[in-house]
Amino acid sequence: KTGTLTTGDFTLDTIQPLPGVDRDHVLKVAALLESQSQHPLAIAILKAAKAQRLRLRTSSVDQVEVIPGMGIKGIVDGQKFFAGSSRLPDEMGWFVPQELRDESRALSGMGVTEIWVGSENACLGFIGLSDQLRRSADSAIRRLKRNHDLNVFMFTGDSWGPARKVAARTGIDLSNIHAQMRPDGKLELLRDLRAHQENARVRHSLRKRGGKVAMVGDGANDGPALATADVGVAMGVAGSAAAMEAGNVVLFSNDLSKVADTVDISHSTQRIIMQNVVISFAVKLSVLGATVVGLGSLWMAVFADVIAAFAVIFNGTRVYWMYERQVDPEDGSSSCFYKATLAELDE
Repeated sequence: KTGTLTTGDFTLDTIQPLPGVDRDHVLKVAALLESQSQHPLAIAILKAAKAQRLRLRTSSVDQVEVIPGMGIKGIVDGQKFFAGSSRLPDEMGWFVPQELRDESRALSGMGVTEIWVGSENACLGFIGLSDQLRRSADSAIRRLKRNHDLNVFMFTGDSWGPARKVAARTGIDLSNIHAQMRPDGKLELLRDLRAHQENARVRHSLRKRGGKVAMVGDGANDGPALATADVGVAMGVAGSAAAMEAGNVVLFSNDLSKVADTVDISHSTQRIIMQNVVISFAVKLSVLGATVVGLGSLWMAVFADVIAAFAVIFNGTRVYWMYERQVDPEDGSSSCFYKATLAELDE
């Protein structure tokens, strides 16, 4: 979801500290922990700290480690702190007042992503951040479902509230949402889908036509899943180097409609290939039949061969004219780079 269906450009919505805890302290601890990360959430927290003109002494941060699918931990001024998803308070056993939990649920229902901050023994509060849906996400998902009867699933490490909000706005079935996923969870689910070991509903809906499983992602955490999927599509502009390396198709644009364009071109390519095979065989067999009954000649064979060659060439160029290049309204780019044969998406 983050960085693929959404822009990944988070903005600060709110800081909700526990009673007796200073708001700036919550933001400062989170910013120091995230100072060495390139995650979109980390970048947003650092921007917010700079906007608040907080003094961040990065030299006071030590032993920073990523907790896969959960968050980050490290030592700040000699004390261990944690920052992470809404699962963190329960994992750490922190006491959180009921009022704060109610506020958290309300914000999550509005699509706000929460970053909880605390030490080993106590919760400090949480930071609320909002992301924006990509302009092309809605139309791209609906095109894939309407034109190609594809079943679209959403994987995200974010909480259920933002996931449901994005799904509702893009037309993804709520039953097809997988939220609060760890990176290894995405990988395992992709493996299960490919091996036909997922439950009957998912297996039937994804492979009802014997099709393949494609995944679109942008982050380093998506790399293993992109490599495991039958077709991995990496977001080239917003994506990480690991995602682009693992993907079969790299989009040099933030425009998700390029995914739908790629599938369209794939279908057109296969149709034209079959048409060209039929044209070639029809012309050759016609000349062969005419020769058998005594109506053929050398010049007829040469003429038929030239006609068939031109017909195949001109028919093949229709793929180019079918694809209308459009400028991405978000970043002004319009180019795509296909590492894989376009027909792979439809094989």
